[in-house]
Amino acid sequence: MWVPVLLGASAGVTTAVGGVVAMRVADRRHLVLGLAGGVILGVIAFDLLSEAVEGSTASLKGVPASMVVFVAARAMPTTTVPSPSVTISRYFNP
Repeated sequence: MWVPVLLGASAGVTTAVGGVVAMRVADRRHLVLGLAGGVILGVIAFDLLSEAVEGSTASLKGVPASMVVFVAARAMPTTTVPSPSVTISRYFNP
């Protein structure tokens, strides 16, 4: 019963600690953000993706469907969205 409360409290404390660290290292904030992004990508790659592969029952020629979807999503080209000012100026000239 206390596990969710402790996890929530630890999440709150670590968020506050992260905020203090970000304020103290203002000149190296890009390094802290890069580290945080790397940690998140590592969690996705090593924990969540492995659980998705293990839990996948569908497969495509012996390859788990979750892995096929992951690779297909990474292979898709990114789309660029025009800025609102370009879109507005195209249809409306003040």
